[in-house]
Amino acid sequence: MYFTEFIQDSCFIVFTKSFIYLYQQLQTPLHWGPQGQEVPTPASSLTASTTTQARAILREELARVNATSSPNELFDASVQEMSRRMEDLAKKNKVKLTSQQQQRKEETPPPQPSSSPSLKEPQSPPPPPTPPKTPTPSPSPQAQPPTPSPPPTPSPPPAATPRVTTPPPRSETPMETVLLRALQAKDLGNTGFVTGNEISATLTELSQGKAMSEAETEQLMENLGIPQTESGGFPYNDIILYLAQAIESTKNES
Repeated sequence: MYFTEFIQDSCFIVFTKSFIYLYQQLQTPLHWGPQGQEVPTPASSLTASTTTQARAILREELARVNATSSPNELFDASVQEMSRRMEDLAKKNKVKLTSQQQQRKEETPPPQPSSSPSLKEPQSPPPPPTPPKTPTPSPSPQAQPPTPSPPPTPSPPPAATPRVTTPPPRSETPMETVLLRALQAKDLGNTGFVTGNEISATLTELSQGKAMSEAETEQLMENLGIPQTESGGFPYNDIILYLAQAIESTKNES
């Protein structure tokens, strides 16, 4: 009898442990990766290695930007570099890129011709100041009146200088950093995708308040080679990889 009870107890223990082990395995998600490592979104077209390399490059770039004392120079260089790459991609795809950078270049020439007539306008005001000059020679006829005439001549240059010295407002952060932080902040669910409206809002911030439509944003993403899903979103990791490649190529060229 003791032997039979021993066999029954052993079978019960083995069965219980097996049941607990299977239950633990079922509770563990199959897509979990090793602890401490990030697993890419299954819907993304990138591999884990490329995504990790891209994020590492971006972390180095962010650290370098934060440690730099003159962020305005980095901002100007990054804007010029990104605009040049966008124009090259647009030429390769034979698609006209309607970006805010090109709109600024088209808007800058009009103020220059407008400044030329403005210089002629200050020349017309010299006749009105002539009446106040009349009382000046009356008290002192010996004082040479032609001497005060030169001061009105240099007056037009200072009037034109404020118009020329009105540069567009610049951000204190490079464009790549602003776009990366904005996308990370808007990806609350960590889905790996952002909508065209979110990208449009981010690019509007980068273009210093000039609105960019969703259609222009989708065209820009198409020119950059970033596909759009059926649900209308853009893969977040692909945008990160593009920025990382742009930063890496800029470092190599420099």
